Amino acid sequence: MMRSFRCKLMLFFLSLVALFSLVAAFCNHLENRAVIRDVIRGKGRVMVETLSQACRAGVLNSDVVFLNRTVRHAASLDDVVLLAVYDASGRVILDSSQGEVDASFPGVPGAGTGFREMAVTRNDRLVAFDFLAPVVHAGGTETVRPSVSSETQVIGYVRMALSTRAMDRALYQSLTGPLAMGLVFLLLGSLAVAVFSRYLTRPIVRLSALAGRVGKGEGVLPEAVGGRDEMGILNAMAERLRDFEAEKRAFYAEKKDLTGRVEDRNRKFRESEQRFHQLAENITEVFWIRSLDWKVVHYVSPAYETQWGYSCESLYEAPLSWLEHIVSEDRQVVEAFMKERDHGDRADGFPAFRVRWADGSVRWIEVRWFPMIDEKGATCRIAGISRDITRKKEAEELARENRERSSRMKRMESLGVMVSGIAHDLNNILSAIVGYPDLILMDMPEDSPMARPVKMIKQSGERAAEIVSDLLTVARGAAVEKGAHNLNLSVRECLASAEFRKLEHLYPEVRYVPDLDENLLNARYSASHLRKSIMNLVTNASEAIDGAGTVTISTRNVYMDRPFKEGGDVARGEYVVLRVRDTGPVIPADDLQRLFEPFYSRKVLGRSGSGLGLSVVWNTVRDHDGHMDVTSDNGGTLFEIYLPGTRSPG
Repeated sequence: MMRSFRCKLMLFFLSLVALFSLVAAFCNHLENRAVIRDVIRGKGRVMVETLSQACRAGVLNSDVVFLNRTVRHAASLDDVVLLAVYDASGRVILDSSQGEVDASFPGVPGAGTGFREMAVTRNDRLVAFDFLAPVVHAGGTETVRPSVSSETQVIGYVRMALSTRAMDRALYQSLTGPLAMGLVFLLLGSLAVAVFSRYLTRPIVRLSALAGRVGKGEGVLPEAVGGRDEMGILNAMAERLRDFEAEKRAFYAEKKDLTGRVEDRNRKFRESEQRFHQLAENITEVFWIRSLDWKVVHYVSPAYETQWGYSCESLYEAPLSWLEHIVSEDRQVVEAFMKERDHGDRADGFPAFRVRWADGSVRWIEVRWFPMIDEKGATCRIAGISRDITRKKEAEELARENRERSSRMKRMESLGVMVSGIAHDLNNILSAIVGYPDLILMDMPEDSPMARPVKMIKQSGERAAEIVSDLLTVARGAAVEKGAHNLNLSVRECLASAEFRKLEHLYPEVRYVPDLDENLLNARYSASHLRKSIMNLVTNASEAIDGAGTVTISTRNVYMDRPFKEGGDVARGEYVVLRVRDTGPVIPADDLQRLFEPFYSRKVLGRSGSGLGLSVVWNTVRDHDGHMDVTSDNGGTLFEIYLPGTRSPG
């Protein structure tokens, strides 16, 4: 352990010195690199400008011998890898290069500069600095420094490239020096740290040896220790620890026996807990354990995530969050039940309530619980089970609807038998009321004051005959021959009929909007009976609007792939849908259930209709193997008729 401590101390110091050396060497390298580069660039600029003046006569006369003699000394320098002289057009007059830099003319310098400096790289590495200076002639006037202006003439160029090898060598030398110095400091520091760490860890080694002897039960130090230092204090403590060791052995002997009994009980407890988890986590119902005030959840089985659609962790974090998922109407009942009942004295349960799952669906839940008793006989917690009873509720609702539908059908059948007999007798009476006015009018002058009352008698008889016809339709159904027709054509015929014109006259503030699908399929039905049904729906919608409003008549193609929501067996396939929507007031739910009963009407008696219009529509649709639906909300009421579609031409 001590060796490890000394090693760590030395490693830390060595790392610190090495890091300092590397940083110092790197900073020195960057500074030297910038200085050496500036020196090379200044040297090259001075040399090329000097050569441009010295070569003026040779370039002017194209004297190669003179130029060779002039640049001989500069070309012989080690770091000069290119020295070339060009005429004004860029033709090479003299080329003294080592092949490292291309000697071809690089182009005329930019206007107004007179001098150009470039960096030559190879494989993204700087290998030379390239300098280009013009050789100017000023009409015999000597100039100290050549420049390009409007008063001089460029007669040629001098180009020189200086290698960066000397710079690289200087940089290498500037880098190795600090590194060597850092290595010397590293070795000296290592020696100092080794000596210091040995002095520092010597007392720790002695304390460690003493602790080892005390751990073995010895109460005497390996050597006599006096004074009031750490060793003397530890010697006194060792004497006390020896007595404590004897007591500890006796305690551990007793503890060993007690531990065996505790482990046996723990094993039985774990087996019981394992059986509990296997049972709770594999049942489909949700098993839970809560505090008496419902504010702490001690356990909830994984079925909660499947049954409710929310994570168990969310319930642990917010124990009352399950109330937020209950439908608002049922939540008030559950919360009131929680406040009124004492949940700790007996088994009990909530009334069945609805829960909105995480996916938006609504499910029915039943919750039952029982108190958990502690060893003192007091109630400590509440355990319970909640289960999904949606299918049970749906079955009960379906059974109730079937009973109501069966009861309604029986009432309709009984009414049909009675109506059938009454209609037969009424037809006999109405035949005279409808027929005899025509005979009376034949023998009566046209200007007779009795002609108008006789005509009113005939019209009243005809209206009574229509009511009787409706009664027979309700009682016996629309047993007529059916053919393939287009529903759009039937709608247009209704909108063009005299009866519809009369309806427009009676309700001038109502706007009628047809919305017909031009690609509508045909359907098999009796055209006359369906036209009457359409007219009954449009009339009913008009009468429902108080003041200004809109009645929309639309047709659509739909494909039904699941049972119709009213119940019953509905074959999958293509259907033609007629929709009549009004903007009238909402119809109460209780009235929606009785809309299609004969003679049921919320309108003022004698104001309009006989109470058979919707019953006739319902029976007609049913006799055509169709289905009907009605919904009502704040936006108005919508009637929908579904008729099986056909691809047969009309």
